Amino acid sequence: MKKKLFPILVGLLTVTALTACSTNKATESDSSSSSMTAESSKVEESTSTSSSSEAKTLKESTIVYLSDQEIDAIQTLGDVKTAFKSLSDAYVADFDELIAQLPESGKNALVPFREQLTQMMDKQQETIATQFASLGDDSTQIPAEGRESMTTALKTARDQLKQAMATAREQAQSMLK
Repeated sequence: MKKKLFPILVGLLTVTALTACSTNKATESDSSSSSMTAESSKVEESTSTSSSSEAKTLKESTIVYLSDQEIDAIQTLGDVKTAFKSLSDAYVADFDELIAQLPESGKNALVPFREQLTQMMDKQQETIATQFASLGDDSTQIPAEGRESMTTALKTARDQLKQAMATAREQAQSMLK
């Protein structure tokens, strides 16, 4: 029974991680575009009246996501839950780091989306914990046949989260010009 449920849970993990990425990308894209356009206009007005126009750029992210080696070292259900939490925490921290660099109006526009993001990630962690509970406790070893699928799903989720943040940073850059 456990061997049959495990591929389903791998799929659930993949779907929840990818849903988070796509939902947040769309949210960031939609909100960032409209607020960035308004903010760009305000910034352009202020720089045209200013005698010195410094080109500001966003700092590169200092957030470290899980490495391939860390993901490959996963052996138990508890390790998977910890890894997913680490990815979620890194993503939220990366988003917070971006928000902190924006002008006040940009911060005000993105803070509500940050709250939605944290709620969504928390709910996904709860869903994974509930689904994994049916397979055993945190010390339950992941069967070899399911381990590769699980690590691949986590790596894909990590890469998509990082790409979503890279896109958000590119869009937010226009708010600083």
